[in-house]
Amino acid sequence: MPGRCRAVFESASVQNVHFDGVMGKVRFDANGDAVSQTVTVYRLSGGTWKPV
Repeated sequence: MPGRCRAVFESASVQNVHFDGVMGKVRFDANGDAVSQTVTVYRLSGGTWKPV
């Protein structure tokens, strides 16, 4: 997470946010970083899916 955004998350109570999402439980650490899981985003390019 960019440093300028980190201060906003640290001052907010995002570390107390947790919920059941479509892909499972979602929660954040004290820095606002997601700790629940890794997500890979793919793009269709030339007829094949490639990770972004």
